[in-house]
This record gives sequence, C-alpha cells and structure tokens, in this order.
Amino acid sequence: MIYQLLTHLLLTSLNVSELDSLPHQNTKSSSTGVHAIVVPYLAYTPETRFQGGVGMVLTLRQDTVTQRPSALVIGTQLTQQLQYGMGLYPELYLDRERWRITGFVEYFKFPYDFYGFGNSTSPVNIETYRPEGVKFTFSAYRSVTDKSVGNGLAAGIRFDARHDAILGIDPRTDGTVGPLGRREITGSEGGFQAGVGPAILFDTRDNIFSAQNGWYIDAAMVAYDNALGSEFEAVITSIDLRGYVPLGKKILYAGHILYSSTTGRPKFQTQPRIGGESNLRGVYIARYRDRTAFSWQNEVRIPVWWRFGAVAFADLGQVATVLDKMSVLGFHVGVGAGIRFLLDEDERIGLRFDVGTHQGDIQFYIGFNEVF
Repeated sequence: MIYQLLTHLLLTSLNVSELDSLPHQNTKSSSTGVHAIVVPYLAYTPETRFQGGVGMVLTLRQDTVTQRPSALVIGTQLTQQLQYGMGLYPELYLDRERWRITGFVEYFKFPYDFYGFGNSTSPVNIETYRPEGVKFTFSAYRSVTDKSVGNGLAAGIRFDARHDAILGIDPRTDGTVGPLGRREITGSEGGFQAGVGPAILFDTRDNIFSAQNGWYIDAAMVAYDNALGSEFEAVITSIDLRGYVPLGKKILYAGHILYSSTTGRPKFQTQPRIGGESNLRGVYIARYRDRTAFSWQNEVRIPVWWRFGAVAFADLGQVATVLDKMSVLGFHVGVGAGIRFLLDEDERIGLRFDVGTHQGDIQFYIGFNEVF
C-alpha cells in the first residue's frame, strides 16, 4: 500500500518532464547532477482511514532535456489505525533509457481482515491478523525496439520475495477461532516466498499521471521455487492492461483490467484478490480471494470548470478457482463518482476525491493523481 501511494505522490514532487520523455509531452530543461527533495503527504482509504508520512526523493540526471533521470524514493507511512511501513523505491534508467530497472524494498506492519476464500464469503465473523514483514521486488526491462522503454515494447525479468511473520490472529466476532487462527491456511504461520520469471512492458501513454491517450500493458509470470529458498512453491501470472480513449474533444474513457492466477501452493497473502481502490472501489481491500482474480475498472472523465473535473466510474470484479468458473452473474460491482482538481495543468498532476458504493456500503478515497 505504501508503495502505491508513494509512487503516485512522491514522483509528483519532481517535474514530470524529468520523469517522462514521451514524444507528445513538452520537455523542460533541468539541471544535471544529484537533487533531493523532502515531501510530506496525507491521504485516506477505508482500510487505513487517514494516513500520512514523509518521503525523500533523490534524483540523478545526466542529460538536461532528452532523458529521464534515475530516482530513489525513501518513504515512511503511519495511519490512523496505527499501521506503519517504510521503504526504498528505486527507478533507474540506463543506456539512454534502453534499460529500466525498478522495484522496492519495504518493511510493513499492517493489520488486515481475512474473509476466507471464494467469491461469496460472509461479511461477518472475519478474522483480523497482524502481520509484520519485508517485501522485495526487482524488475529489469530492455527495450525491444532499441528506443526508450517509455515509447513501446520492452522485455525483461522480475524477481519477487517476501517474508511474513504473523504476530497474532484475533478470534472472530462470535468468539470462535477461524481457519486462519487454527493455522489451517497456507501462510498462516508466516514464512518466506521467493520467485523469478519473465516480464513484458508496453507503454505508449502520453502522461504517466493522468493519461489522455495511449496504452499500458505490464505482464509477468513468476515461479516461486525451493531452489530460491522459497518455503512455498507456486506460479503466479499477472496482467495489468490500461487504455485511454478520447470520446470527443473533452470527454475521456479510461479502462483498467487486472488479471492474476496462481497454480501450486502460494501463501494466502499472495493469492489473487479483489477489493480496494486499485481494482474495485467500494469494496474493502482483499475482500475476496481465490486462485484466479479478474477486475475491470471503467471511468468517464470530464472537465467541469477551471481546474476542476469530474469522473463517474463502474468497477467490477470476480474471483474463482479457475477463469472458466467465472460467470456474468458472479461479478461484484462498485459504482461511484469523484472530483478532480489540477495542481499543475500542464503536467496534469492533481488531487482526487472518490466515493464508491457496493451492496449498500459507502467508501471514501482521497489521494493524488488518478488511480490508473
């Protein structure tokens, strides 16, 4: 969670021309060398309530106009629910942007609710568990077309590892001990999981913060194996697809599809899931888990007046043991609307306030930039 928030917020502290040299954007001259900036932030989600923290961004620019700088983000997070985390988030561009190396190392201590597995789990008698752990992800992409990795297709490798310690599991609201508390769920006693696999990136967006044209595809297949020291063996496939289509001169349709599936025996913490602002607003984060998850977010974005804009959205998602077990009637739907305010009109950096509802529950979200 802290990784997603800092990626959205802290990079806005840099001039976008330093982060994105896409051909449709104006570039601005920036000085070479190492630069540092400290940025506080505040946000809100139903899982954390209000959250805040401080991040420091270090950048290294070797070219004043034509290339993106390399960056290192160091961030901390504390929430109203007494959850906290901290991490390092590098993003390096090498060989005139033909290589992109990115990832994170993150420490977290975040209580979560576990509802069980399946697409129709009960909203009562949940189990709250208190994990503490470290996550590490490393991705390296090389441009296939010998151009910038931000202007087309790139291929590479992804390494993913995490260690979880379960500090405690609360009894359910009726006083009974659930399957997580009885340690019947894979990963309920914590453990280490590590994997590696191929990854593909395709990016033609005209802006990384609020795109109005283009496509983005990030796909990977990571195999977790004992040969890497993993205590759990599994293969997790993930696809992240985003598209931005203008509907006339001012109205924009934005779509976001997430698909993930797993085989083998992964920890429950890494099982495919839906819920939360990243895939299904109006639904609590990781509300539904299973071996396969699919979500589709749909937004219509409209400028209203001055720097204000409005969005209407409909998100849908479903989990199942396998993809062909999903059905049209099985989708959970979250609908809502939001307000946008541009802090920087040229670079399209802004504030976001969304209200989403699902089965009568209403959730609020406050953050920086678009969800996708």
